[in-house]
Amino acid sequence: MIIEYVRDDGLLDADLETIQEQKVASGGYELTQDLLQEALERVQAELEPPGIAARNIAESLLLQVDAMDGLVDEDETRLRADTAKLISEHFEDLLENRLPQIEKKSGIDIDRIQAAKAWMHRLELAPGRLLVDERVRPIIPDVRVDFDSERDLYVAALSDDPLLHLRVSPSYTQMAKDSTTDVQTREFVEKNVRNASWLIDAIGQRKNTLLRVVNVVLMRQRDFFDHGPQHLKPLPMVDVAEQLGIHVATVSRAVADKWMETPRGYFPLRRFFSGGLETASGKDMSWEAIKEMVREIVAAEDSTKPHSDQKIADLLGDRGVTIARRTVVKYREQLGIPSARRRKIHAG
Repeated sequence: MIIEYVRDDGLLDADLETIQEQKVASGGYELTQDLLQEALERVQAELEPPGIAARNIAESLLLQVDAMDGLVDEDETRLRADTAKLISEHFEDLLENRLPQIEKKSGIDIDRIQAAKAWMHRLELAPGRLLVDERVRPIIPDVRVDFDSERDLYVAALSDDPLLHLRVSPSYTQMAKDSTTDVQTREFVEKNVRNASWLIDAIGQRKNTLLRVVNVVLMRQRDFFDHGPQHLKPLPMVDVAEQLGIHVATVSRAVADKWMETPRGYFPLRRFFSGGLETASGKDMSWEAIKEMVREIVAAEDSTKPHSDQKIADLLGDRGVTIARRTVVKYREQLGIPSARRRKIHAG
């Protein structure tokens, strides 16, 4: 489960609390924070490259420094210790290049700080990139959605897929029935014709399940398709499974790594499944929709006076969405939006 949340850059895509909430909601798993923490530590310690599955860049860098224990010569021992201290205790000051403040707080002189900074260049900011093919691959949608204006509804269709046209060769079907074929050959062909037919039926059933799931999404997320990402509603997979009379794991497999082409662009199917909250007006809103609101608020701010995380929370409150400042921080970081200090543009 931890590995499922590792992004291409090697960092975790969610905190342990979120992973616990999503997994319990989608599959009824009995999970505790202690169990997830133990699993996370094993993934971080046993998988390569070092720094993988960290919850943030600082933790990733520290994991990489720890992994070099015993691999550095004696002369570098203090340098490695200085680097670990700077990352663990003065990371924000290091990012902002506030070296005099670090010197004052840490007791490490400027020369040693500069040497530690230089030593840090051997660390990877995104360790997962060592394993990922950087070539941009085109998105091939599995489902296409169009709007039927006459019926005022969105219609889904499976994209053309060579697997949809699989069939058993008639020559083998005939061979399996031909009494002139020797018994051993005929039995072999009959067995594999049955296996092929089963495989084709299974693929067809999976495609049919995908289409049924998408049709539920189109019905439940109509506001998203009409008005955009901010209108995405909470939609747990378990609700879809209950509506279709199938297991939640079947829904999860059906949408895994699937993309949908819509009038609003291309979207991964998993985006439409998430929890959420009820706004002050009584409207259900998904976490993804709230993230879009955070993105919009930051995009509209005065860059010379960027909003603090508390101010963003207050502005969301004005829109009827009540969340804590720490939640704003979490969503901002997941969106790749820097803190207010780093977003600020100083007027010349």
